[in-house]
Amino acid sequence: MDQHDSAPGNFTPPQTPQKKSNRGPLGCLLALVLAFGGCTAYFVVDGMSKYGPGSSSGSGDSGGDATPAAAPAASPTVSPAQMLDDLDGDKQPVADYQAALDALAPKCTQDETHIAGLGDAGYNDLVKNGINDETRLTVLQHLDQSIPASLGKTDCTSMLSAYLVLREQG
Repeated sequence: MDQHDSAPGNFTPPQTPQKKSNRGPLGCLLALVLAFGGCTAYFVVDGMSKYGPGSSSGSGDSGGDATPAAAPAASPTVSPAQMLDDLDGDKQPVADYQAALDALAPKCTQDETHIAGLGDAGYNDLVKNGINDETRLTVLQHLDQSIPASLGKTDCTSMLSAYLVLREQG
């Protein structure tokens, strides 16, 4: 009997096969590469803002009354290393963050601000996936250790994505 001709009480919807939730390493890598494009873009666009778009200069004001010329004077420019240190809660010396960024500079096609953004995005992705044993500094250090010097300059976004896939798969 056709499903549409049966009585309403006897209707059973057609069964659809369940999709596997595990995309596999390549699918996760692609998803992470695509996701990091947006994550790092925010960090770079707002790269010198200390804590993101919702942050204020400490006055509790959203800054709507400030003139564009006054905005840069309200918050001093901080280096990407200092920003990462601040985000990690000043647990390590800023020099350690700078050393990690300097170690990645000859390996990555990205500039220092983008590399710092990768460290932040990688850390946030790990935390989102329940991995809490890293800091932004250790993410950068592990990224550096995972790129052989013989590889030359490479897209570190892809390398970070591969590292995160391995970490998240256990």
